[in-house]
Parts: sequence; C-alpha cells; structure tokens
Amino acid sequence: MTGKQIVITGATNGIGLAAVEALAALGENIVIVGRNETRTKIAAARIRAAAGKGATVGTLIADLASQDAVRNLAAEVRRSRPRWRDRAARRANTPLVSTSCEAFRPCHSCE
Repeated sequence: MTGKQIVITGATNGIGLAAVEALAALGENIVIVGRNETRTKIAAARIRAAAGKGATVGTLIADLASQDAVRNLAAEVRRSRPRWRDRAARRANTPLVSTSCEAFRPCHSCE
C-alpha cells in the first residue's frame, strides 16, 4: 500500500476495471470516474469486494467528452480532496518527461 490516492477513469469495465480491482486488492485508496452513475456504483461494489485491507473506493461521475464535465470534475476534486490538490500543485512544476514538442513527434506531427 502506497498511501497515495489514485484516480482512474474508464474503470467501470474492461482493463480499467481490472486495473482498479488489482490496485484495490493491494489496499490502495482509489476513486473511479465513470459516465453512468448506475454502472459506476456497480463497478465500485465489485471493486470493494476485491479490496484488500485498508483500501478505500470512491466514485465520481463525469463524461470526459464534455469540457464542462471535465471542469466540474476538476472543481469537485479540488473542493473535496484538498490533499490531492496539494500534491498535484507540488508535482506541476516537476515534469516527469520532456515537454518539448520533440518528445511527441512519434505520436503526431507538430507542423
């Protein structure tokens, strides 16, 4: 258990759900983000059933195809989970990889 909070989108089925179940089994603190409230609640119950000692499972609802929903999700995280906000702010000035356009050339053209 790392003691970190983990947010995973697309965790109501497929590989996202499998990843969350594995993390929960390790006792991680997880929040899943789903588009559909019913499917998200069902997935959360399944994840809780697989969870190890100390794991927590929370849910948030957002359709990430909507910019308004993304903004609302970010506001909710900032409002309700201040520890996440503080960690994100500290990491914002510490790039994990190069942010130059050259780093992305294999994925898209920067013309």
